[in-house]
Amino acid sequence: MALVSVALVVVAVATPSDGTGRRAAVGGRQAAAAAPLRWSAPLEVDAGPPFGPANHLTALACPTTSLCVAGDAGGRVLVTTDPTGGAPSWRAVPVDPGGSLTALACPTTSLCVAGDAGGRVLVTTDPTGGAPSWRAVPVDAGRRVLSVSCPTT
Repeated sequence: MALVSVALVVVAVATPSDGTGRRAAVGGRQAAAAAPLRWSAPLEVDAGPPFGPANHLTALACPTTSLCVAGDAGGRVLVTTDPTGGAPSWRAVPVDPGGSLTALACPTTSLCVAGDAGGRVLVTTDPTGGAPSWRAVPVDAGRRVLSVSCPTT
């Protein structure tokens, strides 16, 4: 019997309407009604050998409903333009070989910043562009980057 460890993602997406068709007046104009969130079923996105260090997710950022980027303990980002599409829609990209991603922020579809366990920050302006689009910058050698936050402007 083979054991496999699996990382799962559950995604919340806004539905197009609130089901009532009503819109609220804002500043004398009709505004779209706030759409409620609905949760997807858990999606397998990062399966690996049993208990291997490279198969658990450590960070997730979804700047839009059509782009999600996750980081894992094996130094990979997993990228999708279809967050509810299941495992086939997620692509694993090795951006920090030998490292472990510990933090991730993607305030827009054209900027993602990740931190790793070795004190580096990895930056891309093209999250879907593959490994060559990510650039590593040492900021605090030997110390884990626990959090990254980026404003949208």
